[in-house]
Parts: sequence; C-alpha cells; structure tokens
Amino acid sequence: METVIERVVEDEQTNVPLSMFVVWIDTHVGIIQPPEWDMNSPPQPLASALDEAAWLRRCDWPAKVLPEGMTPRPDGLFESPW
Repeated sequence: METVIERVVEDEQTNVPLSMFVVWIDTHVGIIQPPEWDMNSPPQPLASALDEAAWLRRCDWPAKVLPEGMTPRPDGLFESPW
C-alpha cells in the first residue's frame, strides 16, 4: 500500500491580513476623566500604526491602535460631537 502526502507551499504574503489600523489618542492626555478619544491619523498598515502609537506614548500621549472601523469611544462615535 502506498501513502501519498500532499504538501502545499504557502506564500507568506497570503496570510497577511489586508486590514488597516487607526491610532487613537486621548486628547485629555489621561488627566481628565473620562478620556476623549480622537483619531490621530488616517488608517495605515499595522506596523506604521504601532510605530506611531509608540512615539505618541513616549511623548506622554495615551494612545490605542484599533482596526479600521472600530472606536474606543463609549458613545460609538468616530469623532467628538463638540
């Protein structure tokens, strides 16, 4: 009896998600509660968003990275109504 094993070579590029990410900052700088989250820049690839968030945190700005279409705001809005 003969066993045949099929192997599929996967290109690493096929496993990379194509979604973009948004960097959010607390415009109250963590001093005033509750936080006031606003988008800091347009959607971008994950690596760029993480770099931007790291830079913001070094400058003492609270920052979050979320997939495009998600918001950290409890009211569900993507910008401040004020």
